[in-house]
Amino acid sequence: MHGEVYDNIYPRIIEPELFERCKAKIDANRYGNHIPDYSYLLRKRVYCGECGTRMTSYSGTSKSGKVSKYYKCWNARDRKKCNAKFIKKDLLESIVLKALQETLTGKNLSVIVDEIYKQHNAKLLGDNPVKMLEKELLQINKSINNIMKAIEQGIITDTTKERLQELENTRKELQEKLIFERMQEKVVLDKKVIENYLKKAVEKEPEIMIELLVEKVYVYSDDHIEIMLHYIDTPIKPKPIEYDKDTNPEGESLRGSLIYTTKIFVDNDIFKGMNKKILEPAFKETQKMPVLIEIRG
Repeated sequence: MHGEVYDNIYPRIIEPELFERCKAKIDANRYGNHIPDYSYLLRKRVYCGECGTRMTSYSGTSKSGKVSKYYKCWNARDRKKCNAKFIKKDLLESIVLKALQETLTGKNLSVIVDEIYKQHNAKLLGDNPVKMLEKELLQINKSINNIMKAIEQGIITDTTKERLQELENTRKELQEKLIFERMQEKVVLDKKVIENYLKKAVEKEPEIMIELLVEKVYVYSDDHIEIMLHYIDTPIKPKPIEYDKDTNPEGESLRGSLIYTTKIFVDNDIFKGMNKKILEPAFKETQKMPVLIEIRG
């Protein structure tokens, strides 16, 4: 105003640190691998549901000079190891945005929040790795204490020494594992925390919303899409599963537990025959295409 810049006028909706983190990732994803000047909202998040490989940006230029943009499975593109189809960039992005907006609002939101709360916290309140290791470590310490009492009473044999050394080695291994698992341990979530995070994220611009909410998207050839969610500020990373790298070189993530299933309808252009003047498919009509959506977390 009048040549002066004013900031901090309105209260912040999200913390500056989180906003800057999202913005940095969005700027990094602004370009596809081969197509400059286009923003790929799902870059590095889209995976082939058929083989698990990451899908990359792809484009084709018609004789009239029109550029069409797609996501395509890397295996299907060059190595011919997968039969997955191309999917139009704008179509896939509109499906994901619509699915997030429709499923994370209204009555659906409470259902999803309840399911996230139940599935996430059930694992933590049950026999998680930390509790199991703590239980084992407690038992090992008891055994070591019993041997030490025997030694104090003068009961010392080669077997006693070997057993003590064995227990001490086991204790050291368990302590190291426990440190690692505690670093990986997730916190128990409150329903209100989950709900507020999801509601605020859905209100953002598309790029910010996807950055806040989407962990991964799996695309199948049968109009079926899986969306893995973030539901707290720090994304909850699933533990990796061992795959056959020859058949699934980048499918390193756990699909996650099913939270919600729905079917949405999106506009899809239908073509027939060829336009003889420009030798390109002739537009016929736009139809509503049903897509099965699975929300996972």
